[in-house]
Amino acid sequence: MKIKAIFLQLALTAFSVLKGFAILKLTVELGDEQFAFLSQFLVMAAFLGQIALLNFDALVVSELALEKQKSDKIMRPLMLIWFFVSFFIAVSVSIWSHELSITIWGGEQYFNYLPLFALYIVVLSFNLTSLIEFQGKKQFVNYSVYQFVQQFLQLVAVSIGVYIDNVYSLILILISFEILVSMLGLKKIGLLFSGIEEIGTALKWIKLNAISSLGLLISTLMIWILINGGRLVIVNESDLQTLAKYVATCSIAMLPGLFVNPICTIIFPYLSHEPNEAENAAEMGLLLVMVLGAIVAVILIVFAKQLLAFVAKQELYAGDWFVYTISIGQVIYGQSRLISLYAIAKQRSGVGFVAYSVGAFVFIVSSIFLIQPFGLTGVGVSFLFGNYVSYLYLINALSVGFSVSFKFAKFNYLHVLLLLLIILSSAAVFIGSDKFLISSLVIILIVGIYLFSTVIFVAKRPVGALLVKKILNLRKICCG
Repeated sequence: MKIKAIFLQLALTAFSVLKGFAILKLTVELGDEQFAFLSQFLVMAAFLGQIALLNFDALVVSELALEKQKSDKIMRPLMLIWFFVSFFIAVSVSIWSHELSITIWGGEQYFNYLPLFALYIVVLSFNLTSLIEFQGKKQFVNYSVYQFVQQFLQLVAVSIGVYIDNVYSLILILISFEILVSMLGLKKIGLLFSGIEEIGTALKWIKLNAISSLGLLISTLMIWILINGGRLVIVNESDLQTLAKYVATCSIAMLPGLFVNPICTIIFPYLSHEPNEAENAAEMGLLLVMVLGAIVAVILIVFAKQLLAFVAKQELYAGDWFVYTISIGQVIYGQSRLISLYAIAKQRSGVGFVAYSVGAFVFIVSSIFLIQPFGLTGVGVSFLFGNYVSYLYLINALSVGFSVSFKFAKFNYLHVLLLLLIILSSAAVFIGSDKFLISSLVIILIVGIYLFSTVIFVAKRPVGALLVKKILNLRKICCG
């Protein structure tokens, strides 16, 4: 695993955070309803653009990670298929524009944006093609540069749109920039205006992987519902004003999940390698996501209100318990996401499908029942609960037992860290003490660093056991 690739992904993550804050600061100036509408537009288009790939993308990355020369045989025909699928989705969106407007935004007044919405879906699906090629061939420098350019142009488009105070123009400029980035990416990987050879080989590959792809497709749908389903529940059970508060606070509270995609991007190609290397890669990724996510979660629980007031406005803050549930839920999601990718690499994609289906069902049903009596906090509790259910199912189904052995016990350190995070942070929020939260952060950081050094550097043997023993002996001497 290249240090440069990890550094670039972390740098890209930092830029994504700054870009997200800048866009949040800009778009709230449009007003609460326009802000909520635009957020819903972008999130839904990104999701449908991903769905257009029929979830062959994860399978292609695994294939290219093992045999890079298969790129031309698979990618060109798949691009044609992906184009037709995205075009079909776009046409369907245009036909049922009134119904979709009600489902996505809670009213028919936004149906005139649906043609732009349909075009944006097609463009985004093509943008993903270049990223798949870069990731599969482990060209992480190209991957990071491509995403940086894409995100920078997104920021420019939003800035221009807000300056002229016109959402329709903002979306048009955004689509134009995305087309430009897509063309540059396809040219870089050599697929722009290229012929389609080896169509027979590609069709055989598609037929061979169709069942796995279907399972992954449904899993992706369930994951999206688990992470973003609250948007649709709020729109149908409340209004865009409430959605604006949910979106704004979530943009802060979901920051612990920022590390998930960069780490998954780097780790996933290595999960297709021989078992020991794959397990080591998965273990390192899980621990990194856990420790980094936990640190960010605790910091956010302390400072989320002040941060939101700085990047948006305090009136859009949804409450301490909402931030707590979403932040901790994101940490848990990071664990389940990496474990599900491990399952995909081991040809057990059905496990993720069941786990996320159960989690999504729990989330949606509990959200519908809890949103009326508890408001957005009820949605947050449902989010935490649904993610924890998915995590427990994946851990048990795959028998993932990354453990540290002591003389007196053997335990799964992921469970220990997660339970430590949940117990300490929930107690701190209940007490309302920032000092308790900061103490929790220190404890989690110390335990996380200790376990990380144990796992990575000393083959899962407790690196501090001797030191602890000496301290206890010294205490006996002093007190004796």
